[in-house]
Amino acid sequence: MSLRIWKVILAVTMGVVLTISAGWNVAATPYRDYELQGTWLVTVTQQICNGGPVVSKFPSILTFTGGGAVVEDTSNPAFEPGQRGVGQGAWWYEGKHSFGAKTVALIRPPQTPYKVGAPLFRAGTQIIAQTIQFEPGKPDAWSSQAQVEFLDATGASYSPSPVQPPPCMDITATAVRFE
Repeated sequence: MSLRIWKVILAVTMGVVLTISAGWNVAATPYRDYELQGTWLVTVTQQICNGGPVVSKFPSILTFTGGGAVVEDTSNPAFEPGQRGVGQGAWWYEGKHSFGAKTVALIRPPQTPYKVGAPLFRAGTQIIAQTIQFEPGKPDAWSSQAQVEFLDATGASYSPSPVQPPPCMDITATAVRFE
């Protein structure tokens, strides 16, 4: 065989090998093993910072779409029925089984008179930013740390706590995939 034929055979073989190995690489990314896309049953825990007492524990539902959108609903007992709207936002892959998400929900003014010791929610928005982390080997469960911010109708940040200064709060969540 001539040298030219060997070069063609070698080029075709290398092309096939590279195509197959590229396909294997895409299919085996860690992102695919820890897919956030889907609906999750979430338990949120609000706790006074540094291991203090648990203030509240309640369920939420989060749905992450394939296009990077997230929709969430919560049953946080601090809100009156209908006072907080459904959260909407975006999520993204951060690497090493970790994701970020940020949602915003409308807050309506309370309908009932203020109760002593209750949160003082104003009309505006609630913004939740969280870092979601999968444990290796557990693609159907995750945990997260969240930061929550309240903005009134003018866009000014405020704390809804009846205690001044407001206590430091750790907000964590655990989730299992809804199937």
